[in-house]
Amino acid sequence: LAPAPTTTVDQQAAFDRKIIFNASLSLDVVDAEKAFSDCEVLVAKYGGFVAQSSRQKSDTQVLATAVLRVPAAKATQLMNDLAGLGTVTSRSSGSDDVTSQYIDIQARLKVLRAEEEQLLGFLKKATSIKDMLAVQEQLSSVRTQIEQYEGQQRYMDNAASLATVTAELTQTTEVFVAPRGFGPALVESLARFGH
Repeated sequence: LAPAPTTTVDQQAAFDRKIIFNASLSLDVVDAEKAFSDCEVLVAKYGGFVAQSSRQKSDTQVLATAVLRVPAAKATQLMNDLAGLGTVTSRSSGSDDVTSQYIDIQARLKVLRAEEEQLLGFLKKATSIKDMLAVQEQLSSVRTQIEQYEGQQRYMDNAASLATVTAELTQTTEVFVAPRGFGPALVESLARFGH
């Protein structure tokens, strides 16, 4: 039998990269509420969802922000569609390759699971309560580490499979200026007359 081919870290990384993609887009829009609704429709069209949203209103503007999660392969299409909702004032994107951290976590989990199995074997063979408690304490520590690494792994899987696109929609409103009353106009006229 021929020995099984070994996979180096570089080879594995080349086939199963973990890339976290983030992008943001700022737009001037005519109607922030309508543009926000359009964002919801667009992200759903590409199989994503609105992860977070906020709306702020002042005398001069309405600002709607939507944090969208979309399958990574659809992020560029979503960005292009969002750009059509108004005038783009800024656009940025970036990615973070976490492949090496992911592979490191996989290796650590493999070692910890082997240690867990070994400790379970010791627990079965323990003859005194003192020995059982000592092994259980070590086992608890190992299981806590396993849970932490599994949590990191789940986060990376989620972050790499779904891109995050933040859309900031700004609607500028005209300020209503109240007409000047008779009193201030009279005072101003008298002041000019005095000069």
